[in-house]
Amino acid sequence: EFYGVEVIERFEAGRTVRDVRAAVSYVIGTAPVHIAPATAEARAPYIEADIIIRRPEDYVAAFGAFDAAPGYSLARDVHAFFGKDRGVGVGTLIVRNVFDPARHLVDGQPDPSAVTAADIVGGLDEAGKPKGLEAARYTYGKFGFFPRRILAGHYGRLQAVRTRMLAIAKQVRAHAIVDLPGGMTVQQAIAARGVGQPYQLGDDRLVYCWPQMLAFDPVTKGASLQPLSSHFSGIWNELVAQPDSADDDGGVAASPSNRVMPDVSGMEVETYSNPNDPSADIQLLRASGIVTADMGVWGKGIVTWGNNASSHPARSDITRKLHVRAMYAALH
Repeated sequence: EFYGVEVIERFEAGRTVRDVRAAVSYVIGTAPVHIAPATAEARAPYIEADIIIRRPEDYVAAFGAFDAAPGYSLARDVHAFFGKDRGVGVGTLIVRNVFDPARHLVDGQPDPSAVTAADIVGGLDEAGKPKGLEAARYTYGKFGFFPRRILAGHYGRLQAVRTRMLAIAKQVRAHAIVDLPGGMTVQQAIAARGVGQPYQLGDDRLVYCWPQMLAFDPVTKGASLQPLSSHFSGIWNELVAQPDSADDDGGVAASPSNRVMPDVSGMEVETYSNPNDPSADIQLLRASGIVTADMGVWGKGIVTWGNNASSHPARSDITRKLHVRAMYAALH
């Protein structure tokens, strides 16, 4: 009989990999599966299928090189997770590609821009097979565990997508982690949470992230603006997977706030940082239920900032704290 949070250690390809059931993220998006496999039959297992990814090699084996082609989201979002590895892995990813080169075409050519919110949201097809996000509800039957974080990269900015992400998060006891749009000011980001605005909705299981991060781009080999949701989720997943982490503060009960993102070099918007000033940008964003980043500590690097779900500040329940809700999920 087993009690507690299940941890399994394995040795794969020269490194130790820890399987922690609370350190599982579901990542949905697009990958250029038509480039490496020579035939439609060979690529079929990687279209609308859940693939377990624990190492960069797993991603390459399934979807090809990270730099295979521009414009696809999974290379960027999955790479953001591996950028948080402190030597013992980043937990487990369940990765789902919805891009089908035979169906998503622009001028007769495979193009990820043809992927719509409906493709990401998914549902049950005529044969009763789950598509898109719907498949996240079936992971326990496949793998014996549900994800604890659900993200869709920039697709999470689409209201239909994040609404479905939240609905599934409620069903499987996860957090839906999404982004506010790019190109906003601090004031606009906070105003987006106002009455009648697109990000008004608040829930213990819904996390809003802003702004975009400047980080290494695996395709261009330079820096690009990327969704904070992927980097924040990578930090959180890695943290939960490391109960004996280097800073002696890992595990499911550890807060994902104030954690260094070593692969992030800048932010789309430079925010005013001062932990002693309640009017500082980072404080106002946190108080508005928005997870952000802080680049104001000299010599430390850019860190995550905020551990409130979008239910804050309207609710004062302790479960609005991300790590508290995550701890409850593990106990349940």
